[in-house]
Amino acid sequence: MLILWKKKKSRALRTSILVIHCSRDALHGFDIERPDASVIPESVSMCMTEWGNLRDVYGVITLGIAPEHFPNDRYPEIVSSLIDRWGPSVVPDSARATIDLSALIKAQLASIGIDPSHIEHDELDTYSDERLASMRRGHGGYHNLVLVTSK
Repeated sequence: MLILWKKKKSRALRTSILVIHCSRDALHGFDIERPDASVIPESVSMCMTEWGNLRDVYGVITLGIAPEHFPNDRYPEIVSSLIDRWGPSVVPDSARATIDLSALIKAQLASIGIDPSHIEHDELDTYSDERLASMRRGHGGYHNLVLVTSK
């Protein structure tokens, strides 16, 4: 999950908050059969009229899955495409084809002009944290709630 907002210059100003579900397929375009596409630039483009430049956009990555729990060896074409396009850091263990979703999200944000240092990652891992639902642990019928508020 990626949550983005533009830093306000004044408490009186309002800004849109963008919440994006960033699955492997949504970050690769696999689910829409466009391997060059990603949900990130297409979603951010919806806020461009209000946000203008992306210099003051900040965000947080939450409720992800750690690379060591996210092998993708059944999808060699996706893994190879991700390495070719975004570099080897997005697949830290090429033997197991593990995808680092946080690194992939930050690389895609950087490609559209959002400073990756403005993006925090809370390191929550839905696979290893028993408090959270995880499809990889067999919790397909359960979901994690994300509540976003603005001051």
